[in-house]
Amino acid sequence: MITGSGSFDVSHPCISRGGGYTILDTDGTVVGSGTWTATKFVSFDPMGPGKSPGEGGRLELKALFDGTGTGVLNGLKQVVVQCSMWGDDKVGPPGYPWPSDFVTVDPYTDYSPGAVMFNLNQ
Repeated sequence: MITGSGSFDVSHPCISRGGGYTILDTDGTVVGSGTWTATKFVSFDPMGPGKSPGEGGRLELKALFDGTGTGVLNGLKQVVVQCSMWGDDKVGPPGYPWPSDFVTVDPYTDYSPGAVMFNLNQ
């Protein structure tokens, strides 16, 4: 599980903030944990009616990870965050279904329907 918050600006490619992460084994026991800090904005592809950045999208960034335990992430990693803005696979706009909300940091992918949110600040 990866958590965090931050901000990014597509007009001046920059990103800030970070968060934490936890690695669980198959029984749900915590075996590793750490922190991450966003270091580089790579891209943002808005998704949704009218391609509005406030309605979801796919964010790619680089982040510095620091952790301890089994299977932890350390060093600079590529991160992909996707927000579909729709929490389940039964309701959605034209062209739905989109892929589920997720966060990927190789080798891990955390599918979190309804848990990823991008807020558009204008």
